Amino acid sequence: MSKSGGCLCASVSYKTPAEPLAKFICHCINCQKQSGSAFSMNIIFPKPQFDFDGPTAIYIDKNATGKDVHRHFCSICGTPLFSTYPHNPDIILLKAGSLSDAASYEPSAQIWCDSRQDWVKFADDYPEHGKMPPKGKPL
Repeated sequence: MSKSGGCLCASVSYKTPAEPLAKFICHCINCQKQSGSAFSMNIIFPKPQFDFDGPTAIYIDKNATGKDVHRHFCSICGTPLFSTYPHNPDIILLKAGSLSDAASYEPSAQIWCDSRQDWVKFADDYPEHGKMPPKGKPL
């Protein structure tokens, strides 16, 4: 399973030896806007085992509870790459579309389905959460 990737122009690359902590589809409005699509496919990895190289820029966003989300993107081509969380420094949320091979990372759930576009349909029946699942409940 590929655990490396980067941006469209190849100026930023990353890799991790870690296994994912969670894999999910997010339908929140912020992910829709940041991805330029109807949803975002995200994979959570342990941040201490994630290495990247290249010029990233950061947009500081707010999550639903008002906490900062640092959205990292290539400062040259603009590819969304990953998000970090000052309030949770142990994880990194990777945008699956930036992986060299994302095919093996099937999601296990969907979150923020309350904001899902009505026309979005998936062939598989992934568990759905209207917003974020309660803390401690697995995705």
